[in-house]
Amino acid sequence: MLISSKPQLISTELQGNNAITHHIQDNKPIKKYCHEIRLGLDKSFSRNRFAMPVASIPSLVFFKYKHFTNEDGSLNWKEINRWLQTDEGREYKI
Repeated sequence: MLISSKPQLISTELQGNNAITHHIQDNKPIKKYCHEIRLGLDKSFSRNRFAMPVASIPSLVFFKYKHFTNEDGSLNWKEINRWLQTDEGREYKI
């Protein structure tokens, strides 16, 4: 039995005694936002800006890739940076 909402953002599939929940997030607005910033971003540093944004990563990516967070809840920057070099991760880089 598949229980779903419209639009299909969250769905639950019942298999025997187990329930599997699927979370779906529309990533197109985030990818478009990152692309627009990439096109217009001034890559130089200024007196008022000490750092540049690196990426805008949707929250559900952290559910998909559990190794992005350490056991204490902190971010595993080494794994995130490695993922940002992949084809999927490059779409979220600014």
